[in-house]
Amino acid sequence: MFATEGCFMSDRHLRTSALALASGLLLLASACGSEGGATQLDASMGEPAVSPTPDLDPMAGAPVVGSCYSLSRSQSISSTNTNKPVGDCYQKHNSLTYHVGLFPAGTTSSDFSRVSRECQKRLPAATGLSKGQLIGSVLDWVWFEPTTTQWQAGARWFRCDLVAETSDNLRLLPETSASTDLFSDGLTDRYVRCIRRGPDTNGDGEDDGIDVTCDKAHGFRWAGWFRAKDDTYPNRARFEELANGQCPRITSTQSWWVTWPLESGWNAGDRVMSCYKSTSS
Repeated sequence: MFATEGCFMSDRHLRTSALALASGLLLLASACGSEGGATQLDASMGEPAVSPTPDLDPMAGAPVVGSCYSLSRSQSISSTNTNKPVGDCYQKHNSLTYHVGLFPAGTTSSDFSRVSRECQKRLPAATGLSKGQLIGSVLDWVWFEPTTTQWQAGARWFRCDLVAETSDNLRLLPETSASTDLFSDGLTDRYVRCIRRGPDTNGDGEDDGIDVTCDKAHGFRWAGWFRAKDDTYPNRARFEELANGQCPRITSTQSWWVTWPLESGWNAGDRVMSCYKSTSS
C-alpha cells in the first residue's frame, strides 16, 4: 500500500489495472487533500464492460404455413409440438398448418382468446369452404405455442392446424399441395356429419344419437344450422322448442334430429344448433 502525507489507498481501489498502479504515486500526490481524488481515480478505469443482450427472435422455431404432419391424438391436444413435417402434403398426414400468428410484443405467455379468434376466422379461407360447410363437417382446428426454450429465445408465435376429428381420432386429410385445393370438389361423405341411432343409455326413453361421418351407416344427415339467441343456457325443453321452430324448415323432412352445445361450450360463446334430416344411408 502506497502512502504519502498521511493519505492511504483504500481497499476498493485495489481493483485498478497495472497501469494505474504504476502511476499510483503521481495520482495519490495530486489526489490527497482533495475530496475529488477518488472520483478521478475511478474515472481513469472507464465504464465496466457490459455483455451484449442477445437479439430476441419472435419467430424462433416457428413452423411454415403449408406444412403437413402426422400426429397422434395425444399430440394434437398438447400445448406444444416438435414433430417434423412429412416430406410433402402428398404423403399421408392428418394435420396441416394453415396459419402462423404472433402474440403482441412483450408477450411471455399464450392468449387463447387471440388464438381462437384468428384460427377460427382464417379456417374458411384456408379450406375454401363456407362457414356452414365447416359446421356440417368433422373439420376443426388445433393450435400449438412455442416450447419453453423458444419462449426464452423471444418466440411469440402460435400455430393453427387443420384436422378432421371423429370419435377422438384424427382422420387422414386429402393429399394435395395446397390447403385451398383440399376440398375444391366439395366435401366427400368421409368428412360430413351424420347421426345413427344408438341404444338408450341414459334412461330417458329416447334413442341416443351417435356421431358418425356420412360414409358410415347412418339415419340422419346434417342439413343446416341456426344460432340460439337466448341469454342464458336453455334447459332441454327450451332447446326442443327452439328446434321445433327452425329444423322443419331447414330439413324439409317430417323426421329430423337436432344437436345443441354443452353448457361449457355455451359459456365459451357457442350458440350453434345443427339440424339433421332423415335419410337412408
